[in-house]
Amino acid sequence: MKHIIALSLILCAAALNTENATAQSQSLEDRVTALEKELQQLRSETANKNRAMPAGKSGWRRLQTGMSQDQVENLLGPPSKISKQTFWTSLYYGYPFGGEVKLNANSGLVEGWTEP
Repeated sequence: MKHIIALSLILCAAALNTENATAQSQSLEDRVTALEKELQQLRSETANKNRAMPAGKSGWRRLQTGMSQDQVENLLGPPSKISKQTFWTSLYYGYPFGGEVKLNANSGLVEGWTEP
């Protein structure tokens, strides 16, 4: 009889340990999922910040008058600021101390630029 009681206690303890281990495992899985989402968000934010940073000299050196805004953005990435005036549009990279590309307001084509 003592053996049956001892065996019953061992089985109960094992069942409790299994339930506890399952709960801990689920908790860890939830934490990993949350961390993976956070990592993905940070990667996305970092990529967006990197796109807004001024391009290296090689991108600026490949600029040509007559390029469209899309062509400029393919070389330099999206500007950090766009300012539209009467006669031109300024694309700023690293505003206020970075570079600037000036587009003709009518044609939308590059007229000139200042490297950062």
